[in-house]
Amino acid sequence: MTLDSKHIARALDLIFETTEQELDCDELQSLLAEYVQFEVAGGNPAKKFPAVAAHLFQCADCTEDYQGLLDVARLETQDRLPHPDRVLKQFPETEAVSKGTEIVLEVQSELVPVAGR
Repeated sequence: MTLDSKHIARALDLIFETTEQELDCDELQSLLAEYVQFEVAGGNPAKKFPAVAAHLFQCADCTEDYQGLLDVARLETQDRLPHPDRVLKQFPETEAVSKGTEIVLEVQSELVPVAGR
């Protein structure tokens, strides 16, 4: 892989963004819901939770979790989440099937589209 100036600059940003008191992924996960709720309510979560913002800047996996949670929270505030019964209808028939020494659940489903997608 060849490093271009963009990749080098990103690596340097990550190095200089490190602090002595950083969160690990488990610590971030324990604060993520509050961080997202604060953002959805119109607050500046990076200002209130600088350690969370710093971790999200550096960790692609946690950023992916954050984006997913933020998407769901926004749909919820817009009353666009499907009703749980509608979601459960995706899995109407579940059948236990014996395969050797294991019992496997086979699910037949019809996907239900999410509003606005």
